[in-house]
Amino acid sequence: MKDEKSMDSIWFDRLQNSLYLTAADQTAIAQHILSILDPSEEKIPLPQELQGDRSPRIVFFSASDTKTAAQVVWGTGLGIEKAIANAITQIQLLFPENAPQWFKIDIVQEALSVQRRNSRHPLKLDRSLYGLAFDEASKIAFLPEELVAQTLIDRQQRLLPKKIIAYLENHPDRLRTYHQLLESTQITLYRFSSTSFFCNSKKLVSLYRGHRVLNPQKMTPDLLLEGAIAAWRYLQQTMGGEGEFLYHYNPQNNKVGKNYNILHHTGTLYALLELYEETREEELLETILNGISYLLQFVQPCPKPGIGTCIVEEGWIKLGGNALAAIALSKYTQLTNDKPYIPLILELGKRLQSLQQENGEFISHKQSYPEGKILDFVSDIYPGEAIFALLCLYRLTEDSMWLESAENGVRYLLAKQTKSKKPIPPDPWLLWSLNQLFRDRNNPEYYDFVMSGIKAIARGQNLQTSYLDWLGGIYQPPRSLATARRMTALCSACDLAIYAQNPAIVQQLLTTLQLGIAFQLQTQFYPESVFYFADPQRILGAFHHSLTDFEIRIDCLQYNILSLLGLYRIFNIWDKQ
Repeated sequence: MKDEKSMDSIWFDRLQNSLYLTAADQTAIAQHILSILDPSEEKIPLPQELQGDRSPRIVFFSASDTKTAAQVVWGTGLGIEKAIANAITQIQLLFPENAPQWFKIDIVQEALSVQRRNSRHPLKLDRSLYGLAFDEASKIAFLPEELVAQTLIDRQQRLLPKKIIAYLENHPDRLRTYHQLLESTQITLYRFSSTSFFCNSKKLVSLYRGHRVLNPQKMTPDLLLEGAIAAWRYLQQTMGGEGEFLYHYNPQNNKVGKNYNILHHTGTLYALLELYEETREEELLETILNGISYLLQFVQPCPKPGIGTCIVEEGWIKLGGNALAAIALSKYTQLTNDKPYIPLILELGKRLQSLQQENGEFISHKQSYPEGKILDFVSDIYPGEAIFALLCLYRLTEDSMWLESAENGVRYLLAKQTKSKKPIPPDPWLLWSLNQLFRDRNNPEYYDFVMSGIKAIARGQNLQTSYLDWLGGIYQPPRSLATARRMTALCSACDLAIYAQNPAIVQQLLTTLQLGIAFQLQTQFYPESVFYFADPQRILGAFHHSLTDFEIRIDCLQYNILSLLGLYRIFNIWDKQ
């Protein structure tokens, strides 16, 4: 890196005015930078209006070879052109042979100076939207993405000195200065905002909070399918040798969760089978078969006096475990016409039927194995999964016994729901079941029940918000999994409305779905949102917990894949109407 002392003496307290950039300006800057980084290209100058800028500027330049964490430099100068040139000079020293394949530009817009007696008190401005710099002598500054990805500031907005020290290890001068700052009685901090955009030499993306912001009205079937495929690729590359998924991973601290959940494993298999139905990709089928091999390790005969076969994990049998195994294996059989699992599917179904009472209620949601002790635990989701499993068995065997059991289960849930006067739960499995039963039985009660619950399922969706990227998400702050579960359920409702030829409801649901799924895609790791982590390729394509919480868990991927595919299919059906 260029000697820091030779950089122009411009720091955040010298910024006089902002330089707001249009999309055309950003494109011009990216083309200008690319032409300088590639010696074989003819240099492309900046537009005249940008060349004429003479105000003090600070430009951050983050660059990566796509395999390692981004290296961050900043350039300063009187005018945007000089600041960019200063930053590029430093980047060329870091990448002497090949130009970086990914790079991001942050042009500082506004800065706020804060005098502090110490750095232990919480800061005022959101760590994910505002960068942090210390005084000019320190030459220490961090972008918002560094603060969050490296957890240099915690969720309570407090600086974490140990994390900062570890992050500055490769910069001895700055590290030494930071130790001195920790001992200071008073320090100067700057919080700054910036205009950000990312380029991978092929595509330019404007950023907000370090990620792209999608226009809900411009989503296409191709974009949705690409998102689902990228999520599968993440699952494929992190799958273990026995066919297990990487259940839980936090790239912020590189920690892998020790627990596993066979229900989420099986639900993820089902999501991948739905994706396989669209792509017929052989590599994807291989991933699915590996996952099925892992699932089969959990198959055990049910404890007496029960009948059928159970899925047992760590000494427990769950109603949902049996149901999801039957659903996934039925889907596999349907798609491939490969029939070795049919006996097992039937045994899993027998177990489900044995737990259903005459009134349709499913009992024994959780039972110890092999003792057979039944816990008081009751799940809101397991009955919907069990009903959908029975419908899968009906599709597989054409035996009406399974259809009657499924309908009995639905009647019980609907009566219970009506009596309690509670809103319909955002349960995709129940709505899928009602969707299928309406087609099989042509009972308007099922259709009316689904349509009466639409508003309740979408309740909590952010339709007016101060933050651009909260729009469409569920809860505040919005979360990826919660949004994906609800959008998956509403995809089924929308599909049912199309079948029933109710265009007004379809249009209403499409608006909700496009908003929700546009939010979800902001929680997927694209190149621009991975390259501040140590191993960018490891997490590319995964969906993470929220906009600022990067924990990855497979159930989050499961429901994001299902909701993306749901809207993908709706687009394809609706366009043909």
